[in-house]
Amino acid sequence: PAPAPAPPAAPHTATPALDAFADAEPAQGVPPKFWDQRYRLFSRFDRGVLMDDESWYSVTPEAISRHVARRCRGLTCLDCFGGAGGSAIALARECAAVVMGELDAARASRAAFNAGLYGVRGRLDVLAVDALHLLVPPRRFDVVHLSPPWGGMGYSEREEFELAEIRVGGADGVELLRRALQAANSAVYLLPRNVSADGTRRGLEAAGAGGVPAVLESVFLHHKLKMKVLYVGEAVCGAAARKQKQRQQRAKVGGSTGVY
Repeated sequence: PAPAPAPPAAPHTATPALDAFADAEPAQGVPPKFWDQRYRLFSRFDRGVLMDDESWYSVTPEAISRHVARRCRGLTCLDCFGGAGGSAIALARECAAVVMGELDAARASRAAFNAGLYGVRGRLDVLAVDALHLLVPPRRFDVVHLSPPWGGMGYSEREEFELAEIRVGGADGVELLRRALQAANSAVYLLPRNVSADGTRRGLEAAGAGGVPAVLESVFLHHKLKMKVLYVGEAVCGAAARKQKQRQQRAKVGGSTGVY
């Protein structure tokens, strides 16, 4: 994999902070509803954060990224589908080491630039590479962070979303999880808010992770359900994983999946 090249010019580049910038009109081509959330996506937006069109609706809000990253504290992490770098920046603050993969070279270089604005560029390896090529044995990471595209804005119109509906290259969402657990002992999977516990359990079993501790967390921001996060493996499940193991030991059974 080649290191990300120098950051190119971006369609939407924040100017240096100005007194009136908070009331500025949306950048050309950016829907107002996304522009109004720019500081939720990047608190340092005014310092010159680089984003392209797709980043406006695909970047995880910074508060959520930091919440998820705390689950990975002290671990080595592979961040797949890094995009504009929102999750990778949060992970770099908490993890022992982070490698971010992003297929689009221009987007990867923007992520590297954004990491510099947060002072974590030296703690983050950004690779312009298909992340699927990194999801191979042996296990070189403690945890894999998965934030694949959910299939466009229409995902929220479905009554229930299944892991198998995610499509990246030649792999679906179940295959992504299976490959992630070949590259690491644990995984963190960002999913739409309309996934269910039962559907997630089916996905775990189909990925061969039926006996692995797992927690499905509903994540709210400003009193609104934004997404669900699936934590797989003891390293990221914490106390919930220990409780599940104790229940299994008491019942003397194995192979069940704990999704809460």
